[in-house]
Amino acid sequence: MLDGEQTVIGGLYSTEESSSRRGVPVLKDLPRWFFGFRYIFGRTQRQVTQKELVISLEANVVDPIRQRMARGLPDELLEQQRDAVRRTLERFDKKQAEQAGNKVETRK
Repeated sequence: MLDGEQTVIGGLYSTEESSSRRGVPVLKDLPRWFFGFRYIFGRTQRQVTQKELVISLEANVVDPIRQRMARGLPDELLEQQRDAVRRTLERFDKKQAEQAGNKVETRK
């Protein structure tokens, strides 16, 4: 596969089959030869479930480790990450404060 190319793997199937008998208690369980009451007062339900497993793959080629090491990391990487987290927390706090204010106003 080339960089960015996608493919799908499929073909693993599973089949589940279940059977249940419902109807009027005792009468639904009578033998077949007993005047056919079994068929009048009960029913047999059969359910078949089929499943297929499909796996999707995408190739993302990265540079070799030596090239990535030669480039190095930005000097301010840690500070950038801290700022991003700080901004996210501030937005979250503002949103929580707005929701709390709306709850107080609706109670009045």
